Amino acid sequence: MANVDRPHGFLAIGTLNGADPAVRFFVKAAADATLLGIGDFVEITGALNTVGRAETGDDILGSTTAYGAASKLTDQPVNPAFADTIFEGQETGTAATLGTASEGLNANFVVADANSTTGISQMEIDSDTEATTATLDLKLWKVAPYADNDGTLANSRWFVLVNRRLLSDQSTGV
Repeated sequence: MANVDRPHGFLAIGTLNGADPAVRFFVKAAADATLLGIGDFVEITGALNTVGRAETGDDILGSTTAYGAASKLTDQPVNPAFADTIFEGQETGTAATLGTASEGLNANFVVADANSTTGISQMEIDSDTEATTATLDLKLWKVAPYADNDGTLANSRWFVLVNRRLLSDQSTGV
């Protein structure tokens, strides 16, 4: 049975030691014309308390848990991407699909505008970029163990760690 294509950004689901993910509060500047979706990766933009949507190759602060309208000052609760924070995301499954052999490798994410009706992020794991390259954004930890998730098919959901974190060194994949 095929996986459902339902991008949802990157949601913090826990930590490697079993603790709940942390939450820190930031703001999205009113001058920022880019909306933030629930589950969008964010980066520091200017002042240390101001965040904006992260792009591939940016140093990721974490993922936001609230919708941030375009050109509006909004409070943004963020799950910081610490070394042990686990995020769940869906792979694109465009030209190539990830499989269980991809566990431990690195990949980038694809930036997309959030769904303006639901406010949910449309960011996904870029399944065409898996490699051992240290500068890629994400570490593919493992296929999410859900009954309706086939890790060998397109649009599979994965547990990932952020490899390109703010104030950290990147590591190569296995």
